[in-house]
Amino acid sequence: MFEASARRSSFAAAAEELFVSASAVSHQIKTLEEYLGITLFSRSKREVELTTPGEQFLISVKHALDEIEMATHRLMTNQETKVVQISVAPNFLTRWLMPRISRFRELYPDIELQINASMGLLDFNRSSTDMAVYYGNGEWDDIEVHFLQKVMLVPVCSPKLLNGKHPLSVPEDLRHHTLIYVSKRKWEWENWLHLAGADFITPQGPSPAIQRSTS
Repeated sequence: MFEASARRSSFAAAAEELFVSASAVSHQIKTLEEYLGITLFSRSKREVELTTPGEQFLISVKHALDEIEMATHRLMTNQETKVVQISVAPNFLTRWLMPRISRFRELYPDIELQINASMGLLDFNRSSTDMAVYYGNGEWDDIEVHFLQKVMLVPVCSPKLLNGKHPLSVPEDLRHHTLIYVSKRKWEWENWLHLAGADFITPQGPSPAIQRSTS
């Protein structure tokens, strides 16, 4: 009822879609708001509009309903198909996994892969994900871990910076330049600068630095 009301911006339209009365929808939304202790809709005579908390709640509700729809579809269409849900880092997905998907499908046509690109670690107890590939030291409790390979961290720059106002020739010269980093792995520059013997350079915070969501 909440999702339909938010999508249609009307309790009456949601009621028509769900084959119940408008008062039933209104009562159910009110009960939900009382349970949450949050106002989900701002109301007018002809329509309703989501509040900011309501918009945030809708994102999670739609995701949950989509998961239910997908699960139902899988059960109804092909019960012989085995589904494996994988969560991987975006960079690993695009550079390693995707080029190999076609070959995997040829070898295992009866297995359906569902792939989610994510940087955050999963709580497998609360997720339907079967396996995940992430960067890290592998020290994760209650998870069976298999090491894949080491990752080499290499800084790169535009060739123009080699002969600019502050040319780059040694690591210490980075003090004059903006450091671009992956927003989920801010520690990489600090570690590299330390290994390069330039750990007296402290990477700046989010304000002057350029952030990227993926590598």
